[in-house]
Amino acid sequence: MANKEKTNSKKAEPKNEKLIYIGPTLSKGRLPFATIYIGGFPEHIQDIIKLKPWFRKLFVPIEKMEVAIAATKKNGDAMHTFYQKAIKEV
Repeated sequence: MANKEKTNSKKAEPKNEKLIYIGPTLSKGRLPFATIYIGGFPEHIQDIIKLKPWFRKLFVPIEKMEVAIAATKKNGDAMHTFYQKAIKEV
């Protein structure tokens, strides 16, 4: 019998998934621009995501980095909105 993975409304992070943070560098070195995470986030990032779920959108697969960074600079794009919110709220 094949093992089936449960799927739910929250995406589980595959153990080897590589995401890069494309938001602004956060104060006090909490999160520098272009930080790469493999298979999940440290606790302090999880805490931010719990309080501000939209913040998760600033972590993208490495292969989509260039397009996503360009989107953070494009007024009216959702990524631009998330980037600006991060500057003000995180």
